[in-house]
Amino acid sequence: MSTHTQRMNKVVAYIEDTLDLDITINSLASVACYSEFHFQRLFRSYVGESVYAFRKRLLLERAVKWLQYSDRSITQIAFDSGYDNHASFNKSFKKQFNYSPTQVRAKLLSLTQYQLPKLDEDKNMKAKIVTLDEIK
Repeated sequence: MSTHTQRMNKVVAYIEDTLDLDITINSLASVACYSEFHFQRLFRSYVGESVYAFRKRLLLERAVKWLQYSDRSITQIAFDSGYDNHASFNKSFKKQFNYSPTQVRAKLLSLTQYQLPKLDEDKNMKAKIVTLDEIK
């Protein structure tokens, strides 16, 4: 494993472990042993999103677990997820997951929605190979 990969894995683990703390780019760059500018560029290319977007996504994913498996109020979950108010949490949550926190809390979003549909036995599902003429 390359040095860059090891450093970025260390930063990702650090972010996951310190989700409740306010972390700075400078502190993350120190964990990775890079300059702030170089770190941000490498992090985005490694993870595929900025540090802020990555952390925000992790907080929202944790909020889903809390909504489904805890009795905390939605407002409390919003505050614990780093939002200043309920409305901005709802807006970000809906943008990320296409469901409101209330819908998730009501268990409208179940894992069964993501299962493949069952095939009807009477459908003819035979493959047919067709040779097409060359297209210029």
